[in-house]
Amino acid sequence: MPSFLSPLESILHRLRAHDPTLSHVCLADKVIGDNEAIQLAHALQGSTVVTGLDLSFNRIGDDGVTALARVLDSLPALVTLDLQYNRITHRGIEALCHALATHPALADLNLACNDIGIKGAAALATLLHVNTPLAHLRLGAMKRSTRLGDGGARLLAAALFANSSLHTLSLVHTCVGNKAATLFATALLHNKSLRVLQLDHNRIGAAGARAFAWSFAGNTTLHALHLDVNPIGVNGSADLRNSLFNNKTLVLLTGLVQERPERALVHTVLQRNRESLLASGGVLPPGCESSHSRPSPSPGDRPRSDTTAAAAAAPCREKFAGSLVSCTPPRTFTSRGRGPSRRGSLSGSPAASSGIHTRRIVGAAAASAAAVNVATEPPSPKGPPSTPPSRHRDMPNSRGPGGSPPSASPPASRRPPRLRARRPISGPLGAGRSALAPASASYTALTTPPSTSHALSSASTPCASRGGGGASGCKGETRD
Repeated sequence: MPSFLSPLESILHRLRAHDPTLSHVCLADKVIGDNEAIQLAHALQGSTVVTGLDLSFNRIGDDGVTALARVLDSLPALVTLDLQYNRITHRGIEALCHALATHPALADLNLACNDIGIKGAAALATLLHVNTPLAHLRLGAMKRSTRLGDGGARLLAAALFANSSLHTLSLVHTCVGNKAATLFATALLHNKSLRVLQLDHNRIGAAGARAFAWSFAGNTTLHALHLDVNPIGVNGSADLRNSLFNNKTLVLLTGLVQERPERALVHTVLQRNRESLLASGGVLPPGCESSHSRPSPSPGDRPRSDTTAAAAAAPCREKFAGSLVSCTPPRTFTSRGRGPSRRGSLSGSPAASSGIHTRRIVGAAAASAAAVNVATEPPSPKGPPSTPPSRHRDMPNSRGPGGSPPSASPPASRRPPRLRARRPISGPLGAGRSALAPASASYTALTTPPSTSHALSSASTPCASRGGGGASGCKGETRD
């Protein structure tokens, strides 16, 4: 067989060659239309080994389905037919049901996400009345409605009174209401073959749930009832829960609105039924092997927190290296409180105790390590350089813990201020100022490096005449 053939051409080539190993034909999502479906129908005619045909997620319409329906009589071994997500309307459904009424082996039919309508539902109901080998019928989907409606669902429910072969019926997203749900519940009292009924994503309310609860006492064959995303409410859930004590066969019930204690009670009852079914040699339906009950979430299932309102209103934080880091971008502020500072973050700098405040929490471990480093660092032999007095020393932002002013140690990244020589001042204070600032100080300040200028200035101008300067204090101290 050539290797450059498409998947459809490869399947057609094998069917025409009567390949005995081709038992399952899978052409899902291959952009197959009516013309390709007609070619496939001609190639399938007379095959006795094909047991499964998957044509889902394609573009097959009524003409293609009609061509396939004409060759079903020549496929006696066909068991599974999957036509979901196509463009089939009620005309194609009617032709298909007419052909399946006499088929000896087809047991699984999937027509989900097709435009079935109420006419197509009537054709399917007629097929169920004939009691064919059809055991699994799927007509619903999760995101696309089949436009079946409550009227079409009632036709199918009425067909269950006389049907004795259907095991699974799926009507998800088919707009089933309370009237159809009540008719389904009544049919469960007479039907002895249905095992799984899927009615998720519909419009069943408390009245429909009450009807199902009433039918649980008389039904002995239903194993799973799916009612997820239905407005059954608290009252409907209570009716279904109370009726479980009179039922011995139900092992899966979904869609209940209940608290945790009630959920535990429902789980216990369903577990008892599951063990009883397995002990009698029964087979669990698909999806019931591990999950026995899947109630809908209720307000009682939410985790209750004992945190206060202040803790709930705190900014979001995340764990990082054993510390709490704010989720907002870090902003640092100077002691004057005039906006963000450009001196960098507080971490990694000894300026943590010099009046710089931040909104970022670096962590208890990093803060303790920084405090230990500052406390154990030996003082410099030359002494810390003097800093000009702050005009806002009494502001609240410049206060440390307990209202005490912060430490006066300058940041390590700032260099000491450069000393500048002053000219002699004429007048009454000129003599005192000239005596305290001799001419040699000017030469020393200009020729000495900045790191040692402060120490030399202090040594060359001793503060011996502190009182001579009046209110200005020690005149040997120069200002930045």
